[in-house]
Amino acid sequence: MLKQVCVVVATALLLTTAVRGQDSRDGYGDVHVSLNGGDNVVYIGETNTVEFWIMNDATLYGMSIGFEYTIMADYFFDPNHGGAGHYVQEHGRAIDAFNLGGLQEITAIDDLSPDSLYFGGGALPGYGLPAGPLELCYTMQFDLLPGQPEVPGGFSIDNIFMPPAGNWAFSDDAGGYPPDFQGNPNSSMSNPDAPPVVFDVVIRANTPPEITNCPSVPITMSLGEIFSHQFVAYDPDPGDELTWMIVEGPGAITTDGHYDFVPDYPDMFTVVIRVEDQTLDFDECVLMLHVINTAPVITNCEGYFEVTEHCELFEYHFEASDPDPGDILTWMVVSGEGSINSATGLYMLNPQPYTGTVLTVGIQVSDPWGESSECWFDIGVLNNIPEYVSSCGETVVGVPGSSLEYLFEAIDQDPCDPLTYAIESAIPEPLGEYYLIEGEFFFEPLPED
Repeated sequence: MLKQVCVVVATALLLTTAVRGQDSRDGYGDVHVSLNGGDNVVYIGETNTVEFWIMNDATLYGMSIGFEYTIMADYFFDPNHGGAGHYVQEHGRAIDAFNLGGLQEITAIDDLSPDSLYFGGGALPGYGLPAGPLELCYTMQFDLLPGQPEVPGGFSIDNIFMPPAGNWAFSDDAGGYPPDFQGNPNSSMSNPDAPPVVFDVVIRANTPPEITNCPSVPITMSLGEIFSHQFVAYDPDPGDELTWMIVEGPGAITTDGHYDFVPDYPDMFTVVIRVEDQTLDFDECVLMLHVINTAPVITNCEGYFEVTEHCELFEYHFEASDPDPGDILTWMVVSGEGSINSATGLYMLNPQPYTGTVLTVGIQVSDPWGESSECWFDIGVLNNIPEYVSSCGETVVGVPGSSLEYLFEAIDQDPCDPLTYAIESAIPEPLGEYYLIEGEFFFEPLPED
């Protein structure tokens, strides 16, 4: 079923305007129409833009140009979006050319013909559409309901004589004249007989969306670090709804393409992010995430410890730092004496068996992934020399023929050290017998003859 919709471009100045100058020559002008930015097809289920291009060799103070749409479909326009057309804007030299602006006095528009639209208004003194080459002056739009069939040559635009303007005409300061339509001349203002312009009615071929900010190199990150990335996709098809998903790999992505990942072990992760439109055309981004583990570091490693009290337990609390959140550290003695708490790093040694020696000890701290560091140190275990507190080196006088007793006493700062007394030089024989019991000296002289 053919439908015809009429669109009139007119001004309030009709062709009875007074001559504004002495030039009585016929003017020249041309009107072109195009669709959708030069695609010159009508798209089903989309908003379509009609462009009006005008060339005029002198300033226009009035114009009356009508258009008729011929549509080979039963139900074509979307009445909820302006029906046969709704005004978009003026362009270039047409901005404010007429005092009422561009498309005016839109009558009741629905999906039925005929409908009328009116461009322009009266030009105030000093205004009007300036002379200029063929360029875009006005645009308007119409929406086509989805579900229509594709029709080759199913949409045409013709230039028409249509009331109330009454003519197909431009009016400059020399009078009125019929402009060409699409480069083809019209016989007269009342007989615009240039042929119509024909357009195909098609469903736009779907273009897959494209992810525009896919990282091109692997991302290096630390264990436990949060990686976030807002993916962005471009889809040239109007109205396409995009869906984001993870095809492969860990992490989570939201409906608007925001991706988050918190690794809990080191590895090279491959993540495939997909965006698709409602036709299931898609684009993918292969994201490489290199999660590295950093070894712990012992922060208070000392090279030498001196133990002056070897009777007491020696303790030292080792500490370590690890930049990887959540790593649980384990301590161990890898060489030498002593023990260490595997969870806290508290090292302990009973130094008494090693009095007077130097011990070399190595400890290690490691994380769950096998990264570790070590600390090597020496422990010097000192011994305090016992000291006499009783007289030593003095002459002890005894009674001839009587036994002699003398108690030697000594102290040791190491309370755990047992003291042993011994006689280092003998009393000449045959003066008597002598012996030493736990520091007490006994002498028994020989009886006299």
